[in-house]
Amino acid sequence: MCQHQPRCPQSWEPGGLAARIVADQPEQGWSLLRNDAVLFEDESVAIASVAARRARENRDYVRTLLARKQPEFARALISAEQELAFQAVACRSGSRIARAAAPMSGRQ
Repeated sequence: MCQHQPRCPQSWEPGGLAARIVADQPEQGWSLLRNDAVLFEDESVAIASVAARRARENRDYVRTLLARKQPEFARALISAEQELAFQAVACRSGSRIARAAAPMSGRQ
């Protein structure tokens, strides 16, 4: 968030393209604005942060409903997500041997 006054408008607000530039790559044809919008030289705009924020909000809402209506499935989903995250970290760190020696929870 901007520390200066007036603050930069959010990317979805009127005047969102008036935000300050934090990274400028004219040779590649784009600029990153302080409000996380990417402005391209053809004046098109990508607002990834808004889509990502909405996706997180939707995910949280669905998980809240799932926990209320299907708590057993919600726990299984969380467990699977943690297992996948652990595998991704192990894969990046190259510690496949330690991972292969440990049994996966819930599998027979």
